Amino acid sequence: TEKLRMILKHRNFSLKETVISDLNGREYVFIIKSEAVQKTASLLPEILTTLVKSLSFPKNMKWDDSGIYFPRPIRNYLCLYGDQAVSFKIGRTRVKNETVIFSKSKRTTFSVKDISAYFTLFKKNGVILDPAERKKAIQDVLSKLIGALPGRLYDDPFLLNEVNFLVEDPQGVSAPFEEAFLKLPLEVLTVSMARKQRLFGLVDKNNKVLPRFLAILDGKAGEKEKKVISHNIENILHAKLQDSLFFYHEDMKVSLEKKREELKNLIFLKNAGSMLEKSKRLVNLAKAVGPQIPLSENDQKNLERACFLSKCDLLTQMVGEFPELQGIMGKYYALENGEAGDVAAAIGEQYLPRTVQDRLPQTLIGAVLSIFDKCDLITACFGLGLEPTSSLDPYGLRRNAAGVFKIILEKKLNLSISKLLAQADRFTHEAIADDHTKKNPSHDDREKKLEIFFKDRFKAVLMDKGFREDLVDASMASDFRFPYETTLRVEALSHLVDDPHFAEAWKVVERTSNILKGNKEVLPDGPKEELLQEDLERQVFESYGKSHAAIRQAAQSRNFKLATSL
Repeated sequence: TEKLRMILKHRNFSLKETVISDLNGREYVFIIKSEAVQKTASLLPEILTTLVKSLSFPKNMKWDDSGIYFPRPIRNYLCLYGDQAVSFKIGRTRVKNETVIFSKSKRTTFSVKDISAYFTLFKKNGVILDPAERKKAIQDVLSKLIGALPGRLYDDPFLLNEVNFLVEDPQGVSAPFEEAFLKLPLEVLTVSMARKQRLFGLVDKNNKVLPRFLAILDGKAGEKEKKVISHNIENILHAKLQDSLFFYHEDMKVSLEKKREELKNLIFLKNAGSMLEKSKRLVNLAKAVGPQIPLSENDQKNLERACFLSKCDLLTQMVGEFPELQGIMGKYYALENGEAGDVAAAIGEQYLPRTVQDRLPQTLIGAVLSIFDKCDLITACFGLGLEPTSSLDPYGLRRNAAGVFKIILEKKLNLSISKLLAQADRFTHEAIADDHTKKNPSHDDREKKLEIFFKDRFKAVLMDKGFREDLVDASMASDFRFPYETTLRVEALSHLVDDPHFAEAWKVVERTSNILKGNKEVLPDGPKEELLQEDLERQVFESYGKSHAAIRQAAQSRNFKLATSL
């Protein structure tokens, strides 16, 4: 309290001007400070300048000496407060009541008197401002292009979103490409079209790519112009697919296993070894953790083989050209090399889920390999002191940890997360360079940080499933080691929480717990019948005796719904 008084005195505040409030689960003392009322128009310059500087993009550049970073040069700003133009500068660019429309390679400046005139201006010039409306227009153009073609659009939400923010007035063209390129895997064809030229592909009812592409243009074009454009796109696509076909044939000349030794030249993470060392760690995890799941003898063998070959496709020319195909190309090359189907499928699924909304691995071996791969990354980063901060997570560790839990729950794996992390941490710590082990977190610190981090992610996953926070906390408090079992407890609690008998039961448990808090003697293994005095007590004990074994058996088999209904 004395320290708080000193802090307040230094800032010319008293205790009466403070309030205690919760922030991120901890209580803090806040100073209540009043500011003079200001006009909105006078506050906008500071607010909007801060907003522009805070915008985050994957790649930013510095365009002048103002200190503002942005993906592209900022040519103009428009700010209106009602019908009043707010004039100020952000960086070197002045904010005016003007906007620019780019059409037919020409920039035209227009004055804007109010927001209604702004929308009218863009609509008159064929610009669809609303992203949702623009996306719908793109989808309509694509549907019209497909028309009576024998196929459907290949589902690529990323491409649709990307194109949506590249065009203002969507128009479309369609053209064929050579059927010889259909020898390439579906993913190669769609990535070649989508990522390099932002073209949409078609697939038939069997999900086979059709030899035709769809392209979205920006702005109206005549039929003659569209023919020239589609012809140019076709020529460029031909060259790209020709390169892909060459890479594909070249890569298949050397098996994945023969490529593996060269992984020693690929760094996994600075000061945490090479990709060869990482693949060895994955094999060791398979040997140490696989039997705990447990896996059949054949599945165990396939898992170890998939771990052994998992990173080999990083050395292929195809992955060098299209990094997003890592794992996927490994699957195809593994099949070409004669590897077992489960091994190839696991290699192809090892990075799933890549995003929050991405699909999960379908095969058991792929699911386990994906879990191992993610845990290896997370423990390596924690071992190097690279854990996420409140605002930054450059290695996507939160997403990877959430992926681990989603896979465990989806596959209903009887997997101890604590034992898995302990093994992964031991293997990654051995790989970290000796000169970094002294200045990096100790084993106890890493273990504690990893537990807190994974608990936080697991709680987030369960709450995303719609479970109540208090029930999640209660279930995790009893045992966090087996995530799937914990989820079953949450589900059982969710079914019981509104039952009036449940409320009566937890009150008894709470009362008993409070009575025993002050007890210092060793408690007996169970109740002693000879101490019972009342008839009601004996009846309850008799009922307990009849149900005890069945309840225990149901709980041990993780059928918590049955255990709580007996």
